Amino acid sequence: MARVGPIPSSDLPANVARIYEQYVTGYGPFRNQVAVFAHVPSAVEHIMGLLLDLKRQRNLKWRYVE
Repeated sequence: MARVGPIPSSDLPANVARIYEQYVTGYGPFRNQVAVFAHVPSAVEHIMGLLLDLKRQRNLKWRYVE
């Protein structure tokens, strides 16, 4: 049993929910991770947003981003 309950994207502000869903569908199989980060919406916005930007820009080798 998880110690921290997951938060669905529907419980977040629209701009954060968009990043949440992009991360889940376009970054990798990390729905559980982002559902826990969602307890702090700014973390989803900034951390997951940064990771999505790095993946999109392809400035770094993917193994360094992971």
